[in-house]
Order: sequence, then C-alpha cells, then structure tokens
Amino acid sequence: MPSAEVIAVELGRPHGGHSNVIALESMTKADFCPLSSSQAEWFSRRRTLEIGGRKLWFAIPEAVTLHKLRFYREGGSEKHLRDIRGMLAVSGDEIDCPLLNRAAISLGLEDPGRTAQAK
Repeated sequence: MPSAEVIAVELGRPHGGHSNVIALESMTKADFCPLSSSQAEWFSRRRTLEIGGRKLWFAIPEAVTLHKLRFYREGGSEKHLRDIRGMLAVSGDEIDCPLLNRAAISLGLEDPGRTAQAK
C-alpha cells in the first residue's frame, strides 16, 4: 500500500493522480486512479465484476485509456502507450471508440488508437 504522503501527492494532481498495489504472492498489480471532480462521469460508467465471491468495481477501459494518455502527455513514458495498446488488443470490440475519441478530443488529448500505434 502506498504511503499517506504518496497518496496525498497523487490526489493533489489536477487530473486525479495514480498509485498501485502489488500482491506479492501472485504478483498481481492493481492501479488506483483517483478521479478529479471533472471525471465524475467515468465513475458512473464503472463495471462490476465478482471475484472470490465479492463484487468489485472497475474502471471501464475508455477511462483508463484517457488516464494513461494524460500521463503519457505529462511524462512521455512509453509504458503508458504499451498499456493502451494492450487494452485495445484485449478489449477490442468492447471499447466504445466514438466515446473514447470524443472524450480525448474534449480533453485536448490525441486520438488514443493512433497515438498508441504510431509510437
């Protein structure tokens, strides 16, 4: 679990920040992306999955893609583009591309598919 100081820094970012938790036994990583007030719409679009008898909420791939595009724009890390390519490859037809592209344009971000494939 990230320290309170790390969480405070991430929450202070204009677009919500990011932190993650890794389960060492399985090496499973969960990303936590706190939403800013301008991202409330994405919270209402979250999905529920049942895992181990518990209902868990997950962000839709479109929201994660937008978040990663913001971080790519901020820092230029290829990791975010690899993650986007992976989500596009795995989720494919499930991704609402028109929604994603409209949201990217409204946020001043590049077209997610073109950006991920061009790099």
